[in-house]
Amino acid sequence: MYLHLKQDLCQSMIMELDRSITDAKTMTRFIWNSYINWGLNHPARHRAIRQLAVSEKITKETEKLADDMFPELRDLCHRSVLMVFMSDEYRAFGDGLFLALAETTMDFATRDPARAGEFIALGFEAMWRALTREEQ
Repeated sequence: MYLHLKQDLCQSMIMELDRSITDAKTMTRFIWNSYINWGLNHPARHRAIRQLAVSEKITKETEKLADDMFPELRDLCHRSVLMVFMSDEYRAFGDGLFLALAETTMDFATRDPARAGEFIALGFEAMWRALTREEQ
């Protein structure tokens, strides 16, 4: 189930990705916006993937399969995310931080759709500062 949901999510995130973008922050913003929109449009799937992602039920082999399905997303993470959150010891914690910020962003965007764009932009900036190596 996790791989199916992850494949659906990742396909929607990279479907319209402009591969000529080389700036990590710009590309990550595009991925963030796509992730948030996917979650807003598929709340049950988002809840399921969130619960599975932070559970201990996902094996390292399953994580690797998911990472290998979309190498451009994996490579972006390796270029941008703090190495501590890429380690086996803290990956789930980093994922949890990302998902908590994304969920909060979605909650506020749902409550006040007229300001959804503002919440998505602010959520991205909070995530970028919390999880990445550099201010770009």
